[in-house]
Amino acid sequence: MRNGMMFAIAALALSASVAVAADPKEADYYKILTFEPPKGLVLEAGALEWMPDGKLAVATRRGDIYLVENPYANDPAKDSKFVPFATGLHEVLGLAYRDGWLYVSQRGELSRIKDGDGDGKADVFETVSDAWGITGDYHE
Repeated sequence: MRNGMMFAIAALALSASVAVAADPKEADYYKILTFEPPKGLVLEAGALEWMPDGKLAVATRRGDIYLVENPYANDPAKDSKFVPFATGLHEVLGLAYRDGWLYVSQRGELSRIKDGDGDGKADVFETVSDAWGITGDYHE
């Protein structure tokens, strides 16, 4: 009986410590910034990539890429801005910046894009590889 009682006390102490450990929130450990996408935008973010100028590239499953200006602002709702960079892509699920190009993994190909004329919008699109098939099956 005594060993059973000690086990019960240990179990209560363990459950109490687990409850305490579950109380902290992410904001206790990380700075959390909440962004409000532009009205009407269904973001469905599929990829993120830091750009050399400090902007954050955000790709959507629906085929758009936005650049977030001032992503580290203390008040993103007031001081950050979503700027369209590219559109018409196919289910973007990966981004990587290298050598002046933003590489885009999309369903039908791996592409690289850039703003060639400096107006803030992608206007150079090149296929790096499309060496795989594509069908209507969404599991590809």
